[in-house]
Amino acid sequence: MNKTNNYAVYLLDADDTLLNFTLGEKHALKNMLYDFDYEMSEELYNTFHRINRGLWKKLADGKIKKSKLLPERFRLFAAEAGLSLIPELANRSFLTHLSYQAIVLPGVESVLEQLSRHSKIIIATNGVSFVQKRRFVLSGLMPYINEILVSEAIGVGKPDPLFFEVALRLAGNPEKKDVLMVGDSVESDIRGANNYGLDSCLYDPQGLNPDSEATFTISKIEELLTL
Repeated sequence: MNKTNNYAVYLLDADDTLLNFTLGEKHALKNMLYDFDYEMSEELYNTFHRINRGLWKKLADGKIKKSKLLPERFRLFAAEAGLSLIPELANRSFLTHLSYQAIVLPGVESVLEQLSRHSKIIIATNGVSFVQKRRFVLSGLMPYINEILVSEAIGVGKPDPLFFEVALRLAGNPEKKDVLMVGDSVESDIRGANNYGLDSCLYDPQGLNPDSEATFTISKIEELLTL
């Protein structure tokens, strides 16, 4: 596990790769609902999670703009769940609560500490800038991170080639062969990296995508140290 790594730069996805987005999303939704005098339930969470995930996939496919996605998810959620919500206010409340959800997944800090001894660590994430940056500040992982690239800041996200171009620029313009993209999304992380000519590593702890086109597939984050 202490093998010197082969990559000069690691582009690391944030949500459900380094940080527990699923649990953070649930906590943020619960707090948002409380702000509007509603009680959280598993049914409400499942409804929101399905709607939210579907819209973010549309964003990755270029079928919706993020400015529309953010309030739209709460308009659809309120309509389906029978809640009285003002979408813009619900979204603002949710994002504020989400920005404090800095739940680091097991093994991540140790892996980043070891990788950062020899390589640059660039966080490459689709999302809202203030939310993602606050979460990493609160996570305790910043000593190991060189840069945080959030899609909102540049107007495009993974899998757009421009996102990866900017990421490499932030990393000092390394050769593509020296860069590894790591993430849990086949659509955004793996296909985006592959199409840009980078090696890719799918983090797939539940083994849901055995036939992905990733250069590597790992089920534990510690396996990054052996690549």
